[in-house]
Amino acid sequence: MNTTFQVPPAEHEDVEWSDIRHFDCNRRDLPRILLIGDSIVKGYRETVRDVLSNEFLVSAFSSSRCVGDSALTTELELAVAAFPPAIVHFNNGLHGWFTNESAYEAGLRNTLGMIRRMIPEVLLLLATTTPMRVRGELAQFDGAHHQRIMARNTAMGRVSLEEGYRVNDLHALVANQFFMIPTLSISLERDMATPACGTKAASITSS
Repeated sequence: MNTTFQVPPAEHEDVEWSDIRHFDCNRRDLPRILLIGDSIVKGYRETVRDVLSNEFLVSAFSSSRCVGDSALTTELELAVAAFPPAIVHFNNGLHGWFTNESAYEAGLRNTLGMIRRMIPEVLLLLATTTPMRVRGELAQFDGAHHQRIMARNTAMGRVSLEEGYRVNDLHALVANQFFMIPTLSISLERDMATPACGTKAASITSS
């Protein structure tokens, strides 16, 4: 049975976008990590590359598409196939508000399963979605979006428990930070090694 969840054509953002960036493409001496997310990944990918320069090569895939959109699956396949990673750091949750929570969880499971099928030995780390805040009132969460974000993070937690994924709780790390680009710490674990990478992520304002 085909388990791809197609988003109907009418259910898209006004502008959909994707960005794939592979750094150090001529190197083969280190394992590669693929950062998957939205514009926040675009903000911290260079920092991750710098901090992990002696331990990992870095790729980054950023997109406005929500899990469940078949176009996201197609673009992810391209990102993964070009330079297969040893580690995938996966986030998706700040776009596609037309996608209800049951469809989001189904799309999340489908997308993660696709990644595992493409790279059976990959270490897949899930990252929770960071808060949206009221413009000009950074101490205040955007109420409607905050409830949706928390529901999506709950779904991610449920999937991680059932499937045995590790979770990088970015939401908890920035929830009480009122400045726009807090410094974060991510632990990447593989084969008993725990290299640390300092990254930057933004707690974005509502539009």
